[in-house]
Amino acid sequence: MAEEIHVVPVPHLLEREVSVALDVLRRELREHDPTVPESAITVSQPSSKGVFGGFGEAALVYVAGAATKAITERFIVDIVWPKVKPLVENKDEQVLNFLRSLIPK
Repeated sequence: MAEEIHVVPVPHLLEREVSVALDVLRRELREHDPTVPESAITVSQPSSKGVFGGFGEAALVYVAGAATKAITERFIVDIVWPKVKPLVENKDEQVLNFLRSLIPK
């Protein structure tokens, strides 16, 4: 059976904040479930900015395997977000919305 992969574009204007948030997310995932490899969340950078349909995406985030089951609304809001919020200053609502977009439907 093929591994589930969830793909989310990163808005160019949130590139730095999303990078910080993903670092926290990876760390919390490893603490929550040590069997989830760090490679379960990867980022693909385009060779030039804005190449994905011209909408200003800086990158694509791929969430695969066990991470797709571990990332839930509760995990994002109760565990990850309190650690990310003080690190993202003025873009907190946008970053929280991005983190929520990582939750597989």
